[in-house]
Amino acid sequence: MFSLLRSNSLKRFSLHSHDIDQDVLREMYRLYVRYVDGPQRFQDFCRYIQLFKYASIYRDRASGGLRGMSFLDVQPKSFHVDDSGKLYHCRVVKGAATYFQEEYHGHSSVYYKYRTALFIKEKLLHPFTPLYIGGMFFTYKLYLVSTKLFKNCYPRYDAETPDLYKNLISQYASSSLDEGEVFDEEKGLVIQSLSFVKDHVAPITDTDLSNPHIEFYARSNPHWKDGNALVAVAKVTWGDIFLRMIPFIFRRWIRRWFNFNKKTSLSYVH
Repeated sequence: MFSLLRSNSLKRFSLHSHDIDQDVLREMYRLYVRYVDGPQRFQDFCRYIQLFKYASIYRDRASGGLRGMSFLDVQPKSFHVDDSGKLYHCRVVKGAATYFQEEYHGHSSVYYKYRTALFIKEKLLHPFTPLYIGGMFFTYKLYLVSTKLFKNCYPRYDAETPDLYKNLISQYASSSLDEGEVFDEEKGLVIQSLSFVKDHVAPITDTDLSNPHIEFYARSNPHWKDGNALVAVAKVTWGDIFLRMIPFIFRRWIRRWFNFNKKTSLSYVH
């Protein structure tokens, strides 16, 4: 049974974005266009992923097929928070859109395991430097997860965004823009028209809007279907790692185990 469960899981491979060969790039592009529409060509996709130092690809352990991908970088930042002249030093994990095939959404705990391991490594290597993660959220799903995993994630529906986070959001967005993208600092949105998610990707229903985080996302980014993205930044603390992220991964693993046993029991019945 354990071998069967393992065969249905994903294995992550870490690559430097500049070292990905053409065959793998085209495989990644085929996954990308399953979820994104617009005039973006293969060369546009290749240029975009070069904005990030690292790429992770997730393959099915049994077949070896590509089932997901994500991109990130870690950057030191220094800037003035106020008029005191004092510099604020921190490190920011620069994340990008993450793509998984629908049937593997429930198996992507490997993605969160990797992110958690990265955060722990960063916290140990730079114990006195605040750590943040930034993201451009083209749909509500990863934004919703971020509000669950990080106590201090801004912007949010129930609190004003502190000036420190406004600075971080502006710096993060400005350093992550691709061709044809503009950051609207007042609205906290990346505005672009080159690509947009397909209709079947994370639609927002009336039921979804009962969740205040999703309602805030939809209200703050009303044209998300046109390809606009809400920019958010979260502080990563040891409390977030041990009280939020690790329990989140454990719950996903338990749910996956339960679903596997349920399917196995049904197969015996038939």
